[in-house]
Amino acid sequence: MLPCRMGWPAAAKSDVDWCKLPRTALQTSGAPADLGGVAEREAEKRELMSSVPVIVVLDDTTDFNCVKNACASHGLKKISALPRLRMLKGFIEQKSIPKLMKIQGVQSVEREREIKLPPPHSPVQ
Repeated sequence: MLPCRMGWPAAAKSDVDWCKLPRTALQTSGAPADLGGVAEREAEKRELMSSVPVIVVLDDTTDFNCVKNACASHGLKKISALPRLRMLKGFIEQKSIPKLMKIQGVQSVEREREIKLPPPHSPVQ
């Protein structure tokens, strides 16, 4: 039998058997079937897929961290802070962008532009 994070799988006798077991078979007594927060990561991934990337520009007169916290409370996720540039990058639902614009200290909010390059060996157009 092979150990797993939460104990010993009930039905696994080798590496191959352990990999073929359904998720419920890997469950030990009283342990959740989802080991390692997989469900949380999947939910976060689905949430980010429905969100749009934005860049928030802050004005010079307000406290950067206060505005950052206000943006986070209005739905800005995965925030990357650029304090010297007075900018925040993150993801937000499309319908929440107007709420983000109304926060005191936010100068502008724009969708982040995505630039795609063709594959290296593609023909010139």
